[in-house]
Amino acid sequence: GATPTRATARASRDARALWAWAAVLAAATAFCFAPVLANGFVAYDDDVYVTLNPMVREGFTLRGLSWAFTSGHAANWHPLTWLSHMLDAQLFGLAPGGHHRTSAVLHAGNAVFVPPPANEMDAGGV
Repeated sequence: GATPTRATARASRDARALWAWAAVLAAATAFCFAPVLANGFVAYDDDVYVTLNPMVREGFTLRGLSWAFTSGHAANWHPLTWLSHMLDAQLFGLAPGGHHRTSAVLHAGNAVFVPPPANEMDAGGV
């Protein structure tokens, strides 16, 4: 069979290193967010977003889906945030640990997506 070229071997090694960094970032993020799992809701905006919001408290409904895409509630238009909160309410009720777990997972998952574009920006001399 054909032997890999030096460039191919380097690209493979670089890809493994990139994914290793992504895994390290995700693990570090999960570690940093772990303490929130034992916390309650906070008085900053959890009431407006979750605990006193009847649309979110109903969970994931057709009416809520429509509301999420048409509402400017809390001076924001962010339907994916509303849908995420509704799904949390559907799955966990008003148990804050479940809501915090979703947040931690989303943050750790997003950390995985940082190294590839950062690597591309660096490689392009930006």
